Amino acid sequence: MISKDIPFTDSLIVEDFLIDEKKKGKWIMNKLPSDILSIQNGILVKKSSRYPLLIDPQNQAKTWLLASSPEFETNKTILNMNDFVESRRFEDRMISYLRDGDKIIIESIENDVNSKLDQILDKQIVQSGGKKIKINVCWKS
Repeated sequence: MISKDIPFTDSLIVEDFLIDEKKKGKWIMNKLPSDILSIQNGILVKKSSRYPLLIDPQNQAKTWLLASSPEFETNKTILNMNDFVESRRFEDRMISYLRDGDKIIIESIENDVNSKLDQILDKQIVQSGGKKIKINVCWKS
């Protein structure tokens, strides 16, 4: 870049380039830890081309997501894999929420992610009626 006379910032901080201070401050107010790794993870959650699969043993990500999205207050859209012995019931409920455009959190996914979630995580969902589909998946270890 120097030899080609291309301007650049020598001390670029990627986090500051990807989100502004106002957004970062809002995330911290919504209980995201203020350390650089948490901010980087927040950027990945919000800007990823895939829905996030979060390994969250201390519930920090879940706490942040709940504080950031008032629609989770009802807890109706927090699904726990352990609560559903019969997978068809889980699927029906998940599809219903997605169809209605609700944000959902799926908790307690164990070591193997069910292949039925792959299309959702890859954002390969056909949207109908112009509703936006949001999903966050929390994996507790």
